[in-house]
Amino acid sequence: YIVTPHGGLMPQVLRRGILKKATYSWLRERPRFMNAEAIALVAPGEEDCVRDFVPDFDKIVRWMPNAVEIEHLDSRHWKGDVASKRVVFLGRFDVLGKGVDVLMEIARRAPEINFELYGTEDRKTLRWLNRLKSNQPSNVTFHKPVFAADKAELLSGVSFYLQPSRWEGFPVSVAECLYLGVPTGISGALTLAPLFKENDLGLVIPLDPPKAAEMIRQALDNPDQL
Repeated sequence: YIVTPHGGLMPQVLRRGILKKATYSWLRERPRFMNAEAIALVAPGEEDCVRDFVPDFDKIVRWMPNAVEIEHLDSRHWKGDVASKRVVFLGRFDVLGKGVDVLMEIARRAPEINFELYGTEDRKTLRWLNRLKSNQPSNVTFHKPVFAADKAELLSGVSFYLQPSRWEGFPVSVAECLYLGVPTGISGALTLAPLFKENDLGLVIPLDPPKAAEMIRQALDNPDQL
């Protein structure tokens, strides 16, 4: 059998519920990894986390990115609507993991840009989310999740896609954006960030709202670069 941790071994993930995870890792997870024939990574930057978790693993460790369904994407392409200044995020509203709080602070510092979030509430951080919503900037709106053709239509019409996560395995929405030609930004904390930098795939932003807001602002002011 092959194990795919999918970002689950990142230090930030292991620290959440650390007592339970440490116990489970010792009793079940590490033996399961050690007995696998191979470990599959969803991003190259994930390998360091795997080596830290099972330093004695001497079998195959290989990057095998997630497959992305393109049947709903093939008839669409980015429309190049930069003028509307619509920045979109798709995903679970996990305030900590997905960086929803970072996104809202970025929005606060860029009032001329519209930030739209599509997804579902996260039970663990719902209280935190509600506190943020009670004082959310007027240029931020929350929406229900979108799927399939509706998702492709939405993405093709935005100005910019933003994934400000503190950690992430392989964000499928980012891959879909790249397929559609949508200008995309991800946080430098992601294991996908080195791949973005090496291949100039998009904007890599810091988890520093003032700096990130300025980088996004400059990108939207440069349609040729987008």
